[in-house]
Order: sequence, then C-alpha cells, then structure tokens
Amino acid sequence: MRTHRLSRWGIVTLAAIMLAGLGSAGCRVGKDDIERWESTERGPEKLVAVITHDKYDTELRVDAALALVRMKPRGGRRVGIPAMVSAIASLKNPEERTAIIGGMVPVLVAEMGKPPPVAQAGQPLPPDGSIPFKDAAYALLTYDKAVLVTDDQQKQQLLDALAKWPAADFEHRYDNASQMYGVEQVIRFVGAAAARPLPPLITVDSHKIAELARLIADNGDAATKEEASKKIVEVATFTASQQFIDRIKPVVEEANRAAKLAPTPEQLKYQLVAAQDEQLKKIFGAMKKLGGRPVVEFCLNYASQATNSEDRRSLALAALEGNFDQNNPDDTKRLLDLAAADDTPDKVRDLAFRRVGEMPRDKVISRLYSIFSNKRWQVRWVAAQYVIKMSDTTQIPEFMSKLPGGRAENFALTEALSYADWMGTKTNMAEKNGKTARSELEPYFRAGTVAQRTVALGWFYSHGTKADLSFLNGFENDSMSTPKCDDTQTDCQWKCYVAKADKPDEKEQKDISTVGEFVKFCVVPAIQDRKELPKDSGKEPAKKDDAPQPGK
Repeated sequence: MRTHRLSRWGIVTLAAIMLAGLGSAGCRVGKDDIERWESTERGPEKLVAVITHDKYDTELRVDAALALVRMKPRGGRRVGIPAMVSAIASLKNPEERTAIIGGMVPVLVAEMGKPPPVAQAGQPLPPDGSIPFKDAAYALLTYDKAVLVTDDQQKQQLLDALAKWPAADFEHRYDNASQMYGVEQVIRFVGAAAARPLPPLITVDSHKIAELARLIADNGDAATKEEASKKIVEVATFTASQQFIDRIKPVVEEANRAAKLAPTPEQLKYQLVAAQDEQLKKIFGAMKKLGGRPVVEFCLNYASQATNSEDRRSLALAALEGNFDQNNPDDTKRLLDLAAADDTPDKVRDLAFRRVGEMPRDKVISRLYSIFSNKRWQVRWVAAQYVIKMSDTTQIPEFMSKLPGGRAENFALTEALSYADWMGTKTNMAEKNGKTARSELEPYFRAGTVAQRTVALGWFYSHGTKADLSFLNGFENDSMSTPKCDDTQTDCQWKCYVAKADKPDEKEQKDISTVGEFVKFCVVPAIQDRKELPKDSGKEPAKKDDAPQPGK
C-alpha cells in the first residue's frame, strides 16, 4: 500500500478547498475566523487560502494578510510574514495583488509610525509592536522573485515609513533580536532618506555613535554627512573637556563604593582620565569612518595642541586617514609643520608623516626635502622614508642630491643602510624605464659626498650577493672619513659588529671611521652571512634587518 504525503502547498490547496466547501454550505468566513486563526495550529494555511481565493472580498483578504503579519512566532520563527508574502506573490491577477497590498499599506504605515514603547520605572521595556509591520513592509518591497509593490504611491508610502522607523528608537531597535530584518538592512535598502534623520541622534548620551557614524557614512547624502560631522565634533569637544570629567565623576565614585574600593585622589583622577581616554578613542574611531570638514578641522587642531597627550593626538591623526582634502594647501602645511616640529612626539610625528604620504607627490615633495635639514637625523630618516615610497628609480639622483653635503655631520649609519635598502626594495620604490636602484646608485660608488657614497654602497648590505664580494674588495682601503655625530644626537654613531680576534664565534662593536671600514666590517659580513636564494626564485634575498639599526 503506497502512502501519499502532501506537500506544504498541497495542504494549502486542501485547506482552500475545505474553506470553499464550507462557503457553499452556508458557513461564511468572517473577521472572527480570521482573528481566531492567528493562534490556531492550522491558522497559517487557512489564512493563506483566504488571501489566494478571489471568492472572498478584498477587505477580508487584507484582514487575512494582516493577521499573518501579526501572528506570533512559532518555535522561535516568524512564519506568518513569509507565508503572507508567498501568498500575495502567488496571485496571478496583478490587480488583485495591488488591491490587497493597497489595503495593507495604511495599516503598515500607521503601525510603524506609532510611538515606541517606554519602560516604566523598574520594569523591562515592553515589546515593540511595530516590528512585525516593519518586517512585513520590508519583505514586500524586497521580494526577490517578483516586484510585488507595483503602485508607485504605495511603494513611496512604505519607503517613507521605513525611513523614519529606525531613528524613532534607534538604540533599542538596533539591538532588538526579535526582528526578521535588522536596522542596518532597512537603512541600507532605503538609503539616504533613512540616514537623514540620524545625525541628531549623535549626542553625548548616545551609546551607538560608532554605528550611527558608519551608517551615515555609507548611506547618507552630502548634507547628512556634513550635519553628522558637526554633531560628532560637538560630542568630541565635550568629551575632551573638564565637563565630561565632572559628569562621570559621581558614576565612577559610585562604582568604587559598590566594589568596596577607596582610591586616593590621584588614583581617582587616573580612573577619570582613563575613562575619558576610552570614550575619546571610540569617538575618534567613529570620526575616521564619518569624515567631513568639521571632523578634519577638529582633528588637525587637536593633534597640533601640545597640551593634549601623545596618545590622544595620535588618535586624532589616525582619524584623518582618507578624510582630509589632499588639494588643500592649508591642510598640507599643518601636517608638514607638525611632522617637522622639534617638539612633536615621535608617535605623533610618524602619523603626521603617514598622512603626508597619502598626498600627491608634487604637493609635498619640496617640503619633505626641506625637512632633510632638520637638526635631528631621525626626523630626516622618517621624511626620507616617505620620499622614497612616493618616488621611482628615475628620481634616485634627485633624492641623492638632497642628502647632507660635505662631511655630512650628524648623518647616521642607520640612514645609509636604510635608504639603500628601501630604494632597492620594489615594494617601496617602483622601477621605471628599465632603471634599477643599483644602476642609478652606481655613479655614487666612487664619487660624491660621504653621505651619497655610503648610501650607494649600503645597497649591497641588503641586496648584494656573494658575486659582488670581489667588486667590493676594491673599496676596503678607501680612506674617506665617515660622518661624525655631536653629543646632541642619539643612536647616530658609526659602529658595526665584528668577530673578536681571540674568539671568532663572538662579536663586538667596532667604530667605523672610513668608507673602507664601512665596506669591510659592515657590508661584506652582511653578504657573507646571508643565505641566498636561487636566481630564478623571484624572491628578495633574505636580509638581516628590514630597517637596520645603529651598531647592528
């Protein structure tokens, strides 16, 4: 005996036949039946049957569709809304579909527009009754097998309601796990209209600033982004002020009492500043995503103020990534001034140079070269790194001409080795017109200032092979003096590690006083110690250090 199993739609069809039979026998389906079926086991099938059969009047079919929308989850799943959408999609007559959706739209819009629930003192937040209607509107508009909402007016009404819905109770609705479609999905679908109401939500009390900034940045139009940029600057200004400290102090003190802690005044101050740091870190992260001219101005000013901590100034510069106007000469000047200033902390300086490195070469190259005259070699070293990264091999002679002349006082060993290493690494400096770093450095092997010659010969330290050793032997007696560093410079000495005369397996530092000694005791041993790869491997030779340090 064969057992026949009915598919889901077979059950739906059977239910429809049953209902049709009841109707012909005089048992009329009414609103009471629709409401009752919302909570019965076979309710979804019966309601679908009402929607899909034209024997029922439009009003009753609309009621059935809305009953499926209101239907409570079953087994943790909302089965009503998918069933409603599938039923409407199955209608062959477009006019019927438009009529049913037209009857639903005013209800969906009205329910989405109701004020969000408010929690009473000491009570949990009541369920948000608008969510099923929002989910239904979204599902009707985004059905992927056919366009269900074909009437432009109906479509616009639903879009307008969806655009307003997230902002009406953003923080609760963003986190509500009962939704079929989250707030981000809705905003990304609706677009700029849904982002437009969001900027006023960026306040000192908001717990979702990062989420708001991201959604506005991704979906907002220019005016919305500009408004949001102003609002987040207002929040940052307050958070960086003493007002923020005064505001959170009672909260921190209460937390200490609850934890039975009794911090000293200095410890309490540390707690407050740490809380302020953490909040500013979040805000600067949101600023980086959002951008806008107000954000750029705030971050440039904040990073330039020496009274702000090094970490906070660094966060401000990090937030500028990709946001400042690369063609604004004032922005360029302020970043370069910050990078070149003697009192700029190294972490801040590095990030300022990173932002400069994002600019077009022709906008900044002259100013970067002017930094080469800085009294601290480390500042020149960082500036040179960005010059090399934004240059190609045809510009090596230009770079070499900017190095210190004469005896090159305060020119460090690290510079000679690093510049040559960076120029010889294709990921740092692109080859152009068939010119390699070695071919462009070759004129300086035997001629030029000591800075130029040690940079050129330093190419072999990172990129030379054992085949170059016989060539380098000709430089070991070169008597040109190496640069000298004064007492104000740190890590500027010319020293390399050499094998001890009595213990060849151990090494000691040796002062390097001539170009010959530089080649003999620094460059040649680096080549001898390096493991070489086959010529056809396509990889760079292994190096001792990506960024050689003094004395190593």
